Amino acid sequence: MKIPLEIYIEGSALSSQKNPQIMQSLNDKTILQQRGGFLLRMSTDKKKICLGILPGIIHGQRSHHYDISLPEDQPMVYSGMMDAQGCLSMLPLVKPGFDKKDPHQSIPWLQGLYQGIRVLAQEGLSPLTPLDWTLKQVLHDLGWKNHGLECLQDILDHPHPEFQ
Repeated sequence: MKIPLEIYIEGSALSSQKNPQIMQSLNDKTILQQRGGFLLRMSTDKKKICLGILPGIIHGQRSHHYDISLPEDQPMVYSGMMDAQGCLSMLPLVKPGFDKKDPHQSIPWLQGLYQGIRVLAQEGLSPLTPLDWTLKQVLHDLGWKNHGLECLQDILDHPHPEFQ
């Protein structure tokens, strides 16, 4: 079953027909540099992925993640960016007291992140998109022990053992 992707800009959901155009923008180095990259906020559940997008620079001013609105009904939220060089960063926004070494706590967050990355790739985000060092470290800290994760395709080709 294909999980739908809902993209939000300025708090409003776009038509799914716009998804390929948005993914093309995230893949385009010229657009990324012109916009100062894009800030991302992603939320996941078993039924859908929501992705909020905001240019990194608007009218010469730096943008902020807290300006990205998503529906409130999803339990797992990630914050990140596609930087001006095209590297993806995505960090889970966990509650105080979260224990990354406890698989009962970390595996659901990894599953949500994996699900989101898989859907973004299915929707057209380049599988060769490099991973930012912070995303690689978060994956490792949450228990993704496959080394050599450099791009989206590496995550898709080498899923965490819990997802196989």
